[in-house]
Amino acid sequence: ATAKTIIGVCTSSVWGQRTLGGKPHPLGGGDAWNNTVNNLERVLATRDHTYLFLDEAHLARPEDIIAAIFMISEGQGRGRYNELRRWEGFVPILSTSNDSVAEILAKAREPADRASFDRLVDVPLPQGGFGAFENLHGSDTVGHFSRRLKAIYDVHYGVVGRAYVLKILQELAEDREGLATWLEAQRAYFIRVARKRVSMDSQHERVISHFATVYAALRLAGRYELLPLSKGSASRALLACLQDHLRVTDGATKRIVAHSPLSLLKTY
Repeated sequence: ATAKTIIGVCTSSVWGQRTLGGKPHPLGGGDAWNNTVNNLERVLATRDHTYLFLDEAHLARPEDIIAAIFMISEGQGRGRYNELRRWEGFVPILSTSNDSVAEILAKAREPADRASFDRLVDVPLPQGGFGAFENLHGSDTVGHFSRRLKAIYDVHYGVVGRAYVLKILQELAEDREGLATWLEAQRAYFIRVARKRVSMDSQHERVISHFATVYAALRLAGRYELLPLSKGSASRALLACLQDHLRVTDGATKRIVAHSPLSLLKTY
């Protein structure tokens, strides 16, 4: 077992947890991919400006996954003649899948281009790790470490997310400009380091910018003492994920271009 689902459930517990039959839901605050695109809009409306974990991408049709990702990245649902309004919002997502993004695109018969790769960032399992984990922190097995995590998030779900929002609101009231300047400085730092250590390719600017925003959010949580981040741990983890993402997606793009020169035009 790789425990990808456990990571999704653990991260979604930051914002809360669903129940099933009076007990914690197996997916925590998350949901499964076996939704229609229309129903997914309703799920997204309940997670606006928080976070959504979607498990098991194989439960959905590849073309529905791609349509959903573009809908989420654009921040609005489909317009329908019989509805007064459509879903609009901002919802970051984490998805688990046994297929890479390139494989999902191929099954959906969509071009493997940066527009798709930058919207659904592909982070492969760590090499030489323990399933989805790089470190089991004293546990002998992935299963034991997963049970330790479950014991924590089943009790403390929803605490960190609410505390984070409260602290942001307090700081906005006290010094909105100062907070904005500090966050932009964190993003600028990560972008500078990513260009130096990972890639200076202009095609990678958008995905580097996404990672920079996550870095700034992590650093803010650390400053608020909501996450026990050691010095440099946030940048090291994100740079490793960014490097793995580019390694996988650039490799997929090069293979497709080599197979068909026409793909070069599609990925331009």
